[in-house]
Amino acid sequence: MTRVPLLHPNLFWMVELAKGAGCQVGQATNGVLLSQEMSRGLALLGMDLIAVSIAGGTPSNQAALRKGSELQRIVANVAGLARERRRSGSSRPRIVLMHMMPRSNVAELPLVVELAGRSGRRSWRPPTRTMW
Repeated sequence: MTRVPLLHPNLFWMVELAKGAGCQVGQATNGVLLSQEMSRGLALLGMDLIAVSIAGGTPSNQAALRKGSELQRIVANVAGLARERRRSGSSRPRIVLMHMMPRSNVAELPLVVELAGRSGRRSWRPPTRTMW
């Protein structure tokens, strides 16, 4: 059993089954595993929501707060997901960018808004709570 749903070998089947039963299906991810193949599959199956969580607005802060995580790769993956959504001709999945905000990166908030725009996001919502 995996705790990372994007690694589950039957993920596409589970999404298809849930969507076929009329369920709304969403997923939170750190964005690292959103490959082109994964993004294409999720878009074609009509996944309703993908929430991508980033830890920092700069590559160095992202790497410090999430070991082994490269901010530019995540931004590229989110842009790829938006591209696959357009190719599928659907408005789904809705892509939400979430920003972890400990005190150490509150000043990076404007950078996160810029990243959201570069990754194809047309809207952005500030966090509803912080980790202070």
